This record gives sequence, structure tokens and C-alpha cells, in this order.
Amino acid sequence: MYRGVVAISAKVSRKDLVGMISPSTSVYASDELYGIPNRNTVCSLVLKGKLSIESLQNIINKKLLSVKNAKGHYKYHQLRMYPTKFQKFMFWKLEEEFKIENHVVMYDKARDNNRVWTEQDLQEIQKNLIRKQWTRFASPWEILLIPNYRNQNCGTRDVKTVLCVRFHMCVGNEISWMKLLVQILCDSCEPDVAVSTPAAFITSEQSENVEVSGNNSTTIPVEAPFQDTRREFGLICGWIVQKLVIPFRIPFDFVVQIMEPLSPNEWQVDETNLLKRDHVVVLDRFSVQHVKEIKNLLGVRFSSVLTAALSSALRVTFMEVGCKLPNCMKLMLPLPRSESTEPTCTDVDGSLCWINLPTGVSSSRERLRCCESAHEKLHQSSILTTNRFILSLIGLLPFKYHWYFIRRRPWTGVLLNLKGPSEVLSVHEHQIEDIVVSSASDSGFVLSFVSYADYLRISLVIDYRLLPKEVMAKNLLKNIYAELVLLGLDGGATV
Repeated sequence: MYRGVVAISAKVSRKDLVGMISPSTSVYASDELYGIPNRNTVCSLVLKGKLSIESLQNIINKKLLSVKNAKGHYKYHQLRMYPTKFQKFMFWKLEEEFKIENHVVMYDKARDNNRVWTEQDLQEIQKNLIRKQWTRFASPWEILLIPNYRNQNCGTRDVKTVLCVRFHMCVGNEISWMKLLVQILCDSCEPDVAVSTPAAFITSEQSENVEVSGNNSTTIPVEAPFQDTRREFGLICGWIVQKLVIPFRIPFDFVVQIMEPLSPNEWQVDETNLLKRDHVVVLDRFSVQHVKEIKNLLGVRFSSVLTAALSSALRVTFMEVGCKLPNCMKLMLPLPRSESTEPTCTDVDGSLCWINLPTGVSSSRERLRCCESAHEKLHQSSILTTNRFILSLIGLLPFKYHWYFIRRRPWTGVLLNLKGPSEVLSVHEHQIEDIVVSSASDSGFVLSFVSYADYLRISLVIDYRLLPKEVMAKNLLKNIYAELVLLGLDGGATV
């Protein structure tokens, strides 16, 4: 009721406000944008060849900022707005003089064209950007161009360009921005054509029922033929039972989620006790095919293999640093909405849940079995719908109360599993060679898995409070790699 009164009051007394921010997005918009933000993400794209800042600005303007819908309104209008506070609630407000030159720019320290940037330099840039405050009265996103980049696989004459896409979660989360970047940066995609969700974004569990048509990313559902009438009847009955049971499960899952206990381990640190200074480390590319072989040989999900490897790495890391080994560790797992078929920055496009990692289990096979069981229960429950409802309820409250609820998070860290396209994309005829995503959070650490062009990139952002030395963070990623190799050998996959 009070929220509705404030919305009406804003229309009368604050003509400069565009509208009230949706409840789910409001939770993230109340972050300290002009202090030390907790919800920043940096996505780095490595391009072959040279790309000028003028060309990049033209691409972003044509394929993103100037795109309009059927009503003639800007499709991604929130990229021209910033969140502001009015009467204890969050509202959108337009930038007074929006200019693309303020959002798509050359990196400050890269204006010296003679300097060559290395992988170590890029990680340091990501580290500096991940907690950097935002400019006041401007939409919280930017694309920074870094020329003259050379990695370890680069020859002396090879020149590469890096695009650092930095954004705050109030204008879209990692999943929605990943979809958006695929659309606007792909040379074959036109801005005025509705693009379906790329096949690579479909979960590995759904991939068997999807085919890709041609060279584009349009997905075509393929119905599996029924073996007989009894199977068809069974599927129909199962669908009916599922629809009848879910409404009764939602109240139960709601109570379970509200009463969920905190994760008892030494990394379960309150946000106020974090240093807000992070290590940002990235692991060398790992073959996606290897993970798929493990998945197929052992009959588990793709995501189960990754979470099992992470469980092992956390277990080893805890023992190495002398922390008490917990029986389990809860990680927050953002998932895309199944009904979302088009890239959008209109809202936080996704659902939240958490999963228990079996860090107390010593056997690799048993850890994998536990992770598979956890994912199976998650997909059969109504937790995604319930958590989306809880997040909206919190967002309905005045922003000063958001922190009290978020502070009582039951998870220790965040796990991102971002599935990019399997084919190589290009920007202005420059191939995208690599994609790395690094995200900050109000929890202790964020681990990101990004699959692109048949390779897997693993990135870790972890607070100094949890691991004071960078070498410890690097060892954690190496332990993930080692466990993936071990699972492959155990299952008979080729290394």
C-alpha cells in the first residue's frame, strides 16, 4: 500500500523520475553504487586485430542503444537511466545528457599507444574495476577498450584488442548481459531481428532436445518420438501431476527457504567483516569436450561435474590453509528463467537458489553422486519460483530494509555457470578469441565458469579476508583443474 502511495506521489511531485524500479531489481539497485559496490561484473573479451574506439562506439550505438521496439521506444532504455532514491524507494531517472562517449571509452591508462598490455596487466585491470565506484547521475555500465594486448599465445607481430564490459547488476545480471553481448557483438545478428536464446545457453540437460539451424543461434525444439501409446499417456499424466503438486509445494518450500540455517564454516563471513579487496585470478582454458565426456560416461549433469570439482578444490584449500573442514558448503546458484527467450536488460533476468557442496565427502565418485542428487532435487522442486517470490517480497519494502534480509544469506559464495556459444563470434570482422567473466558479491567469493568456442574459462574473485595471498587463490583453481582431470581418468575420458 505504502509503495503504491509513493509511486503516485512521485508522478505528481517528481516529474524527472521515469518510474519505480521493479521489486526484484530494487534489491540490487540499493547497493552502494557510489561507495564500494557489491554487485559489479567485468566481462573481458579478447579480439584479434585492432579495433578503433570510433568503430566500437558505432557498433554499440547501432546494435544496442538505438534499437527501438514496435512502439518506437528504446528497447534497452534502462541503459540510459540510473537508480535514485525517493521516499525510501528506488526509482529510475534519465541521464540529463546521455552520450555514448561517456560509456564506451578508451581505458584511461591505455591512451599511450606504445604500451603493450599482458595477461597479468589485464587481471590487474579487472581487479581495479571490480569494486570501482560508479559515476554519479550516469547509468552504471561502461565498455572500455584496451589496445595492444598480447597474451602468451600471441606472436611478436600479432596485435589484439580487449573489451572490458563493466556493469552493475541493477541493469542486468551476468546471464542477461551474456545473452545481450552475443547479440550485439555477433556480426551475423541484426538489431531489428528478434533473436531466440542461443543453443549454447540451454542447459546441458536440455541440449539433447535442441538442434541448431544453420550458422545462426536460432533454436528449434525437437520432439522425441513416442515409443508407444503407454509412454505418451504416462508423460501426459506426469505433466498433470506436476502441475497439481507444485502449487502445494510452494508454501512448503517458502518456509524451508526462509528458515534455512546459515552455512557453518569459517568462510561464512558477514559482509561488514569483508575487506572489499579481492584477488582476481583466471585459469587457463580447459576443454569443454572433456567435461562432456565425464558427463556422458558417468551419466550425470554437466553442472554436477563442475560442482563436484569445486567441492574437491574447496576441500583441499580448507585443509591447506588450516581451516576446519565443513561437512557441506552452500553456494548461491543464479539460473536463467526458462521462459526468457530474448536478451534483455529490463530486469534481473534469472532466479536464485543455493546448492549444498559435499566438502566433507572424501571420495571423488561419492562427491559427484551427491552433487548430481542435489541438482536433481533442485530441478524437481519449486525453489526457483519460491525464491523469485521471496526476492520480490523483499524488494517491495523500503530500501533501508533490504540489507537486513540480504545480510542473512545462507550461502558462503556464488557459483556462475555461463554457457556461451560454441561457435567463434566476431566483432566488426575481428574474431572474439576469449571471454572471461569476473563478478563481485557481498559474499566471500564468486567462481565463474564460462564456456565459449568449446573451451571453459574459470575465474575466481575472492576477498582478502578469506585467502590473504594470491597464490592460495591460484591453487584453488588449479585444484579444480586437477579434480576435472581425475574425474576424467576415473570415468575413462581422454585427457
